[in-house]
Amino acid sequence: KGRTSILADVDDGRVVGGIESVAVSQRAAMEHLKYDDLEDALVLYEDICESYYSHFEECLRRNNADEYMEDQVSMFQSYIGACLHNIGIIYLLMNKPREAHSHFERASAKRQKTLGVGHTDHVASHVKEAICLIALGQLTEALVILEECLTLSKDGARSISDQRQMAEIYNNLGCLYYSMGNHEKAGSYFLESFEAQNIALEHSLYAGARFSCQ
Repeated sequence: KGRTSILADVDDGRVVGGIESVAVSQRAAMEHLKYDDLEDALVLYEDICESYYSHFEECLRRNNADEYMEDQVSMFQSYIGACLHNIGIIYLLMNKPREAHSHFERASAKRQKTLGVGHTDHVASHVKEAICLIALGQLTEALVILEECLTLSKDGARSISDQRQMAEIYNNLGCLYYSMGNHEKAGSYFLESFEAQNIALEHSLYAGARFSCQ
């Protein structure tokens, strides 16, 4: 089968959290995604999410007085946020924007709470919310979210990946304004997207040259 261009946004080493069953499911889910076995991947990610919730509740029950409990809660909330985001991605690939939006909305809320407003992962889930709304024909609501994401992305842009994310948001805004008939504004955003991509490319080339000389 062909490979999709959309990857699951979870780093295996970061998400496992020492739960062996989750580690196995995570690897299996990624394998299913490689071959576009979306239904199987969805089942596994839902199992992963359920495992996190169960483990999280068990930790609360056993260690409610633990001085590090707040950190543990934050850690598992971020894991759950990443898993919800991945489930949203799969629903998008399955052309189910309503279900996808529900998961991206929850992922965005958890990532905002644990990672902070404007964190790259928070913005990534928030942008996907807007993409779902566009698919559902709710263009005005999508526009509000994308404009908010653009502001957050500008304020927090510090890396090449941040520049790429900003370019994506500019491009999405350009497409949205074009579909709404505002071609002048669409052109402006497309130009901004092009410039942001150029900046990311220049930094990528510089980083590659720097590392290749070491």
